[in-house]
Amino acid sequence: HNNWHERWRGSICLAIEEPEKSVDEIERWAGHPYMSQILIKAEPRPSWGNPKYDAIWAAATKHDIPVSCHLSRSHYDELPMPPVG
Repeated sequence: HNNWHERWRGSICLAIEEPEKSVDEIERWAGHPYMSQILIKAEPRPSWGNPKYDAIWAAATKHDIPVSCHLSRSHYDELPMPPVG
């Protein structure tokens, strides 16, 4: 029952507001055989192109780990959402 360990994969979840700690987390988990991606929130402030995040992108590239994003808001995030559709 529930014997699916060989198929399970995890994400290295980053709080990219602190790039140095995010890089530490990438370095910590990058070699783990069951970590398959880096996960960041979809709407960082400042935006992803800000040089503040360059060390994160460099660490992801160094370890050849894809970066994905997920919309994750909390009541602490700034609102309203940007216009869509």
